Amino acid sequence: MKDVKQAMEQARYVGVDIGGTRLKLGVVSARGEVSDLRNVSTPQTREEIFDTIGSFVSECAAAGPVEGVGLSMPGIIDGSGYTVTAGAVKALRNRPVQDELTELVCLPVRVSNDGRAAALAEGWVGAAQDVSDYIVFTLGTAIAAGIVLDGKLRDGLGGLAGEFGVALADIVRNDYEAHSFAFRAATVAGLCRDYSYAVHERVLDAREIYRRAAAGDNEAARAIEDFYQAVAVLCVNSAVTVAPEAIVIGGGISANDQAFLGMHRAWERVIDNYPVLGCVRMPELRRAGCRNNAGMIGAVYRLICDKA
Repeated sequence: MKDVKQAMEQARYVGVDIGGTRLKLGVVSARGEVSDLRNVSTPQTREEIFDTIGSFVSECAAAGPVEGVGLSMPGIIDGSGYTVTAGAVKALRNRPVQDELTELVCLPVRVSNDGRAAALAEGWVGAAQDVSDYIVFTLGTAIAAGIVLDGKLRDGLGGLAGEFGVALADIVRNDYEAHSFAFRAATVAGLCRDYSYAVHERVLDAREIYRRAAAGDNEAARAIEDFYQAVAVLCVNSAVTVAPEAIVIGGGISANDQAFLGMHRAWERVIDNYPVLGCVRMPELRRAGCRNNAGMIGAVYRLICDKA
């Protein structure tokens, strides 16, 4: 029995996280530890994406047994791993990705929405280990989110639960997408879009906006503050809808101390200035523990749970 337990603890999985701009791959242990991390530009075609994954799996398998592949990606994904939508990864839209990848690598594969994968990762080895009701937001090209209630991940009707990026930020009667949280500054892409429009210059790196703000660029400072406010409003709306114990903020920008502090201050400011929120218990706003590896870790965790 001890040998079996030891073998399970030493099991190796391949984790894959496909984003709109970057594709991350790594070896994930049964303890949620990541090694052999690779980070490349997301290929444009399905064939190139699958070739990248297949080559990495083969390389890992040559170094030792691989138990399966956990894949995280944007979009609405049904229980069979069929991608109804795929966010910015248009090459994988409307495809049986889980079945196709299983055939390619000849291993068990689990395809998960990136927000839900991040939520599982934070509950397993991250910032939400001590709570049973929580929401995870990862802010990047879009908003990925996962809802966990009573310790159980919620997929919802057709896998729609947690698609907060589709939620409307304004009362409008047309052009809905332009008024969604994913398009507005509640995403890093939204921050870059907002600033670019304001200065009539294409700025695609949020770090450049922060550098300009530090150098005295008032428009950059304004765009950043609007971004913080949009994130705070998103969190308040989710808090009064789901009433979790904690809201966890992830994505690459959460690693920036200044950014997380700004989001937290905006969150507290909304609560302080909205009398009804000051009368009730509000969730704790936390920074993600798994950071940019959350998608890979959570997708593998879901695969492990499927096999258990």
